[in-house]
Amino acid sequence: MSLRYQYTCLRCGTRMEFRSRVTLRRRRCPQCGMQITPQEIDRQERVRLEAAARALEEEAERQEEAADEARRRASIARRDDAAWWRSFNEVLTVGGVVLIGAVVLGIVLLVGGCCLLGGLVISSPTAPQPMSSRSLR
Repeated sequence: MSLRYQYTCLRCGTRMEFRSRVTLRRRRCPQCGMQITPQEIDRQERVRLEAAARALEEEAERQEEAADEARRRASIARRDDAAWWRSFNEVLTVGGVVLIGAVVLGIVLLVGGCCLLGGLVISSPTAPQPMSSRSLR
């Protein structure tokens, strides 16, 4: 794998790649004839590396902002879930007391009604007698 040096002509914008930074003969742009110096190759390389570093930093910042936003949304969701469960438990507590009271009242009414009916049946002067086959003749 050989290292390649990229160069863009300042005058005409032609892009080139070189295998070496320095040569014995002078380099010139094939389009416009401008002289290519090792200093200019190095300067362009620094500019490219700085731009790449800035792009990486910006991407890291974007990812950090996205992570912060995700954490913020998760926090809001947890808070909303906790509030919902609190209100549900409050309703359940109040509703549970009302429900337990209603069940107890229902049982009392059922037992009282059964006792009342049982007392009426037992205390009636003529309790119905079962019919036998002889009494039907």
